[in-house]
Amino acid sequence: MILAVPILIAVTLFLGWVLVALAINALPLFSGVSTGLLVLGWSDSVAEGLIAGVLVGIVVATIGPVAFSRARSPIVRLVIVLAFAGPAAAAAYHAALGLFGHLVAHGAACDALALVAAFLVGSAAWRRFADRAGRFLPVDGPAQAGGYGPARSGRTDNSGVRFLEAFVEAEATAAQSGKDGVMRPTIMPAPTR
Repeated sequence: MILAVPILIAVTLFLGWVLVALAINALPLFSGVSTGLLVLGWSDSVAEGLIAGVLVGIVVATIGPVAFSRARSPIVRLVIVLAFAGPAAAAAYHAALGLFGHLVAHGAACDALALVAAFLVGSAAWRRFADRAGRFLPVDGPAQAGGYGPARSGRTDNSGVRFLEAFVEAEATAAQSGKDGVMRPTIMPAPTR
């Protein structure tokens, strides 16, 4: 009985880690599982469904960061990163709502805890996605493998922050230059005589 408590705590922490890891990768996981089930329904072969699901999951997990790093527009980058972080936050919200529903009475407290979990996992997904995309950013200095590789010193610890700073800077530049599609009144200088 004494060993049961530490083992139970270890198993609970491990399952929580697995749940967060799966929630962070919600879009590739959902794409792979959906494709695998679709192929399984068409071909009646478990092996074909497994292979198709794994391949689609890998392609989605790889294409996203590459598209993010190659996109020039901050709006396109925001849409791409939200396509990955949004499902992660939604998966975390529903998983946390189910878990906290067993611990806390359903109501405002349960919803608040689930929203906090969704925010934390969504932020972690955003950060992990930006770190993955940082591997495909152009390197400073001589080109390596077509000019793409580990960003700068190989560390991408603050690539999520760099993305947000670049997004805010691009929006401010567009607003100042008038190229953001918003009509602004201009004051004409007085004519000189």
